[in-house]
Parts: sequence; structure tokens; C-alpha cells
Amino acid sequence: MCGAELCFSAGLDDCKTGELDLGETVVALDKGLPPWPKDRYEQPLAIEAILTAAARPMDPAELSRAFKGGGKKIEQRVLQALTNLARYGRVTALPDGRYAARRAA
Repeated sequence: MCGAELCFSAGLDDCKTGELDLGETVVALDKGLPPWPKDRYEQPLAIEAILTAAARPMDPAELSRAFKGGGKKIEQRVLQALTNLARYGRVTALPDGRYAARRAA
């Protein structure tokens, strides 16, 4: 039953339909998030791939939420991997705590 039918069946004559203005902070939810790799050697590669695909700097919390099953429980491991990636020059650590993918030459 659609919204108009619900209003009609409830006896409401002045039901309104329209678009909801969600502003500019809406983020599309992607149900196809990549899984967090169980192999510790694959984790930095997966993080680097996410950073490269995003084409913008991201912080560890945001990166950890970019994986299926991610979030707070993997945030510390993401930070460790980012530190190693920065140490080897694969990503750039920014002063504000975010990390950026290395640009191709």
C-alpha cells in the first residue's frame, strides 16, 4: 500500500507527498562494500585500493567504515596499516590526521 492509500484509508484528506530535502551531507550507502581481508598482508593493499578509488584524503575511521564488517573493531588495524603505508611512501600522511593516496607520476 502506498502512502496516498494509507492516508485515504486512515481518513486523512490533506496528506502531502513530495521530495525530502536531505541537504548536501547525504552519503550513498553502498551495499557492495569490499570485505575486510583476513590476511594481514592483504589489508594494506586493500586500504591503498580504497584510498586510490576515493581520490580524496580519508581518515582511519572513514577508511575502516569503507569495508564490509568494518568500523570501530578494525580502526586500530587500519591506522597501523596506514602508518606502514606512509612509512614506505605508498600513501601521504596529512597534518590533519587524514591520509591521501600517492599520485601516479
